[in-house]
Amino acid sequence: MDEVNRIHGLIKPACKDILRAEYALHEGAASYMNHKSKKQEECYLFLLSSCLLLANPLGDDGKHKLVVIMNLKSDIHVRDSADSETVFHIVTPKKTFDFTVGSAEDRDGWSMIIRYALEGLVPSKFKEVDGERVWDPRGVLSAEQEAKLDEFAGQVQQFVESCDPPLEQAVVDWIEDSVLLRFLRARQWVLKDALLMITESLKWRNEFKPHATKIEDVERELLKGKLVVMPFRDKLSRPVVYYHTGLDQDPMDATRVRYMMWLVEEAIRVADAKRTGMERSVWLVDFTGNKLKTGELKQTISVSIEIIKLMQAHMPETLGKCMLLDAPGIFQLVWKAVTPFIDPVTQRKVIFAKKAKVVSDGTLREFFDADQLTEEYGGTAAWEWDLEKWKAERIASGAKDIGGGGGGGTGGGSGGGAAGPRSGEGRGGEEGRFWWV
Repeated sequence: MDEVNRIHGLIKPACKDILRAEYALHEGAASYMNHKSKKQEECYLFLLSSCLLLANPLGDDGKHKLVVIMNLKSDIHVRDSADSETVFHIVTPKKTFDFTVGSAEDRDGWSMIIRYALEGLVPSKFKEVDGERVWDPRGVLSAEQEAKLDEFAGQVQQFVESCDPPLEQAVVDWIEDSVLLRFLRARQWVLKDALLMITESLKWRNEFKPHATKIEDVERELLKGKLVVMPFRDKLSRPVVYYHTGLDQDPMDATRVRYMMWLVEEAIRVADAKRTGMERSVWLVDFTGNKLKTGELKQTISVSIEIIKLMQAHMPETLGKCMLLDAPGIFQLVWKAVTPFIDPVTQRKVIFAKKAKVVSDGTLREFFDADQLTEEYGGTAAWEWDLEKWKAERIASGAKDIGGGGGGGTGGGSGGGAAGPRSGEGRGGEEGRFWWV
């Protein structure tokens, strides 16, 4: 908050909207194309958690004249220029701003941190442990938040010790800082609400045993590669869960429920938070060739609601974005039925789009690099599901069973070809300052 106050003091005229930001993320010199004068003008950018400020330096006293304030909760997109490695574009509903920075590294840093801010995320901090650079979930917490986390951890420990019979060791081992933080954030840091949520989840895990799922339990769901974690990541290092509904001819039953619970935790495992600082995934749902029939609606809706309830109750803060491509009219009936059971924050992460449009206009490339998309989606990657190859890679990655690790894990490939995790941390140039470094 000290940095927010500092920036507020630098801006003229005074702008109270700045004080609504929880934290400052980045600032640095740039230039932008003034489309009225047709000239490139020098400027200074301040990125806060709630807004992006475009300002002009006034003099040697460090003061800046506010030119534009962009609310990050509005319909804003960031895109890298295809023509220059030092240019990025901020697209707003009314105008597109073309910014030039000092280097390709600066451009990549700005693009990355703005994407984090637009998603409401805080870039991860890392620390050295035994010579290895690892994610520090506490690194971005304020003193007040860290105190709450410690208190929450103590309360959870008391619950675990009170359980009779004791919880399975695998369930106890699942509890760690990153998991506790997900539950705290899901309940807006209200301790009693978060405690109720996680204790119910611990009891569910002890009974449902998602960690004990075996390949043979859900192999039906893996045969065609209709719903798997692909060996790709988006620009924020989130793994991609791919669902081709046209290949789905299996019943919506208890096996589907168990598989979906495993799939979310598999995406967390593949995310490899220890190295990337990312636990969320992006879902790409392609309805091409969808075969859902009206007579199957009742069962589909019933099981979908059950899955949604379980995910929200026991695997909070694990969805980054969900893109639904070419959803047919019949799916609208399913969506209308399940929406009341979906948290409003989660609903805002769901995007309906026409596949041909987002491929042709480059919208998907806003979220993915070309080598992280197959040609079908406008990328350059080649990928084909191979169950036996996937099994072999999974064994090689050190996974002992199909359950994965809900709190992080060793990482590893998925989807018949491994893609190494991308760094979840951006880097600023000499002229910029990233507040999480």
